Amino acid sequence: MTQALAELRRAASGWGVELDDAQVDLLSRYCADVLAAGRRANLTAAETADDVLLRHIADGLACVPVLRALARTGSPEVLDVGSGAGFIGLSVKVAWPGARVTLMEPRLKRYGFLSAAAADLRLEGISLLRRRAEERRGGRAYDLVVARALAPVEEALAWTAPWASAGGSIVLYQSAAPDPESPALAAALKAAGASWGGIRPYRLPRESADRCLAVFSRALSPEAAH
Repeated sequence: MTQALAELRRAASGWGVELDDAQVDLLSRYCADVLAAGRRANLTAAETADDVLLRHIADGLACVPVLRALARTGSPEVLDVGSGAGFIGLSVKVAWPGARVTLMEPRLKRYGFLSAAAADLRLEGISLLRRRAEERRGGRAYDLVVARALAPVEEALAWTAPWASAGGSIVLYQSAAPDPESPALAAALKAAGASWGGIRPYRLPRESADRCLAVFSRALSPEAAH
């Protein structure tokens, strides 16, 4: 695991995320938690520390500089939709302690793991919400909404945009860059009251192809979306 942690730290630094020793130790502990509970809670197909650190936790860290650039305050409210094993939300929280992160996960076993992992890591400013993305019923709106492997981009946008505050941002992980001029995405943008914010490419350690983050902004008012 030592080599993988060093690679993770270098990759994060290349993205502008400088991890200190304490943060690296937390990510190492989190990796161990995932591996210990992986099969029991059906968290991930990853079976080695290298896979967890360099494919999944690294994926979570890749969005941190994007979220920081989009944030309108130093301690924004961040929602990780469909959190699963927490690879996005927990990684963001470790790397960006000032962010207030909510992990939203409907499945009971995964929700239980997230609760236990957050307690084990002794993270403050983190909340859990047992809810499906499409079950938006009032309540809090978030400055930043992020989702990984949720659904095709049009569907993911329809589910995530309602959780973003007016003027907030949505960041969706994509394996290929969406076409903002496609009729389907244009219709989804209009329906969601959102606008296209572009693509942020990144590459994981030991991979030869870029992945991307698709960025969207929620309108300041309903009228501004049309």
